[in-house]
Amino acid sequence: MAAQQTPFLSTAEINTFCDRYIIPTIVDQRYQARPIIGIMRAKKRLVTIDGGSIVAQPILAQPNQTAIVYIGADILPTDYQEEFTSFEVPWKQLQTSVTIVSLDKIRTSGRTAQLNFIKDKVESAYMAAFDLLGAQVFKNGTGSGGKDWDGLLGAINDASGFQTYFGIDRIANPWWQAQVFDPGSSTALSTASMMTLFLAASTDMERPQLVSTTKTGYGSYWQLLTPQEIYVTQEVGNLGFENIAFQGCPVVYDAGNPANTMYFHNLDHEILYLSEQENFTFSGFTTPTNQNVDVGHIFVTGNMYVRKPAATGVYRNISNA
Repeated sequence: MAAQQTPFLSTAEINTFCDRYIIPTIVDQRYQARPIIGIMRAKKRLVTIDGGSIVAQPILAQPNQTAIVYIGADILPTDYQEEFTSFEVPWKQLQTSVTIVSLDKIRTSGRTAQLNFIKDKVESAYMAAFDLLGAQVFKNGTGSGGKDWDGLLGAINDASGFQTYFGIDRIANPWWQAQVFDPGSSTALSTASMMTLFLAASTDMERPQLVSTTKTGYGSYWQLLTPQEIYVTQEVGNLGFENIAFQGCPVVYDAGNPANTMYFHNLDHEILYLSEQENFTFSGFTTPTNQNVDVGHIFVTGNMYVRKPAATGVYRNISNA
């Protein structure tokens, strides 16, 4: 008599297995595979919020203008100060699906094989979700019919590149522009140009804390240095990301970084926010009434904003990046 095949796991068993043993580990691993979102998470620049139709953010548009020197009975300025304005950040969404067809169940025999099959399917879907979010971090909110996330391409830009950022016109409000270094034509990377942009985005109080580029750009920067000049920043290295220091801040490569560009990040002002309800949340498998399949979804809802673009910068037109 032929041995009976082990029945495939029930939907309830699969969902319990995913929730307890697969998803927490996979999420941690995937954050460690995407430099920008992984570093933002480690630096606590990834925040979860509980809801609302939009996310309203106050920003310091101009300093308080009443600071003066005076003597004796001088008249002191008491004019009301409009230091703050606000911008509204909409929610954006992404998802990936996991589908198990009946033939998958028939072909997979034994409980261990079934659990491994489920793990591989769910892990593949989470990899796709993280890859998509990693790419969305570098979007500008206009692509895919306005469904793209409001990433760095719009935030770290000027009036000629992206005039209106979250409803604030950068021509009328030049303080809302990021620092842009563009040699005007395709030119090889230089540390002198990097320094020009680094200083433009720096003040007495703050400076860029991270530089991102492509893998090619990372290699080009490495070639500009002598062995004695190649240093690694320990904090980012401990997160598992290769880096070379520039002015004490790590230079990393990220697959989402646009070609021929290098971004100078100020992580004090870059925020990636995610909904508490849909933070790489797995819906669990269900069976549609009209198909012999089990389907689950991974949902992510959030967006990204830079609340002080002037403290960030982009180096464009790099021929070897």
